[in-house]
Amino acid sequence: MAVKEHRAEVLDLGLKWDAGAPMPMLIAGPRRAVVLCYESLATGEDEHVIEISFKGCSNVQMGHPNDEVLHGHPLWGRGLSFYEAHVVHNSPWLEEHRRINSVHDYHSDATWERLHHYLLAFHDEVVEALATDISARRVSGDMVAESLRAAAELAAER
Repeated sequence: MAVKEHRAEVLDLGLKWDAGAPMPMLIAGPRRAVVLCYESLATGEDEHVIEISFKGCSNVQMGHPNDEVLHGHPLWGRGLSFYEAHVVHNSPWLEEHRRINSVHDYHSDATWERLHHYLLAFHDEVVEALATDISARRVSGDMVAESLRAAAELAAER
């Protein structure tokens, strides 16, 4: 059986983050993760914060590569773009976690088939998540206030 190669597809979340200094902050709970970052705005406008929410989140990570070495990422040339949200098709990361979980007595592939591999490419880092859904919205507070609100919401979901 031929193995399908993984590829990234750009997602339109309806909002764009700042390409220069989005300053993403990751806040994660047991079933949901939130990324807060600065929105891309025309010069002179007030600063706005975007909340990107991963629902049904199983795994999440944040780190390298940054935009200077993004072309070294395995998805480069397979749909990965600078400063965009993506869904990764035929994800080896998702398959790895499905395989790890398969030793559980009550494992069901159906659980893992509902998950998607999302990748957010920022200026200084990427955020990746295995989750059932992703959404984005502009929030009204500043970064500090919104991070405290998001952390309190996630804590209350426990």
